[in-house]
Amino acid sequence: MLIGLLLAFSLTTTGLYLAALVRDLSEHHWGAALDVSRAAVPAAVGWAALIFLFSPRSTAAAERLLSADDRMLTESLEQAARDQAAMDKAERKVRRLTAKLARLTAAREHAGTAGGPAPAIADAPADAGVTYLDPGAV
Repeated sequence: MLIGLLLAFSLTTTGLYLAALVRDLSEHHWGAALDVSRAAVPAAVGWAALIFLFSPRSTAAAERLLSADDRMLTESLEQAARDQAAMDKAERKVRRLTAKLARLTAAREHAGTAGGPAPAIADAPADAGVTYLDPGAV
């Protein structure tokens, strides 16, 4: 409704300015014609706004820009997915290393003899081939 009112106002205003401009030019009133043409600027701006509102926005350049934006968005989303996968992998590695460190610490604390074999903790042996030393023996 607001756009309709704007359209009606612009049409009426433009018609009045055009009639006044034609009358002044036909009667050779150059100063009055210049004044009317200056006052018609807001009407021209109104028409420009209406044309902008109702004109189709899909031009070839706009389509190329939107296509480029879509490509960049797709690439950004793919990079984000790769980053998320790398972060998930790093989190799994940290959890695995933390569990391994806990097993090694527990094995060291439970080692009865210096240089003895590593005990099995929670049904999972500590690393094979690792010699556990008593830190207090050094």
